[in-house]
Amino acid sequence: MDIQCSKARIFPWQTSDKSSLVQHANSRDIWRNLPDAFPHPYTDQNAEFGYWLG
Repeated sequence: MDIQCSKARIFPWQTSDKSSLVQHANSRDIWRNLPDAFPHPYTDQNAEFGYWLG
């Protein structure tokens, strides 16, 4: 499923999204709001093992 609106696009994760995921997930603000679901710092290895799943 691919959902497009004026400010965002929601689509299934692909391997090519990994670098963007790491860049945006490696945020202390994200971690503070999801302390039980996200490691901090968030690394390539975290993305590789699917820690974005929570």
